[in-house]
Amino acid sequence: MKILLFGEFNRAHWNIKKGLESLNHTAVVASTRDGFKKVDVDIEFKDYFTSFLLKK
Repeated sequence: MKILLFGEFNRAHWNIKKGLESLNHTAVVASTRDGFKKVDVDIEFKDYFTSFLLKK
């Protein structure tokens, strides 16, 4: 089964993905990587709404 996990903020979806893969499913995590945490994702969406001027 192919499964898309959308949104990743605290590595919960990444751990779910690893569990699903151990059960022989195909899982993909898609997210914006949650700013400063830089969590692991398979597909990264760029966040065009945050300006580089707002980041310190």
